Amino acid sequence: MDIKVNAKAHENQDGLKEYYSLELNKRFAKYVFIKEVILKIKDIKKDGIEVSLELEVENSNKMFAKSVEETEPKAYKSVVSKINRQIEKYKEVHYKSN
Repeated sequence: MDIKVNAKAHENQDGLKEYYSLELNKRFAKYVFIKEVILKIKDIKKDGIEVSLELEVENSNKMFAKSVEETEPKAYKSVVSKINRQIEKYKEVHYKSN
């Protein structure tokens, strides 16, 4: 699984990329159908922090989720929750037992 972290203008690029790469790997490595994860973090000033996740999965379109919250941790938690619902739906469709 390839992981990309894009957070232009973030004050701690190296630490941020290392932290989120480890976190995303831990969270999504168990899903063999996920081929690529792209995390984007953007400060949108008055509205807060925007965090988006894009997942490339085999035999399907990409999954995408976005969240805007007042803090980065809240936005990250929210976007992970949203993408997890899509992952569960994908698993039901592609891996359900008969």
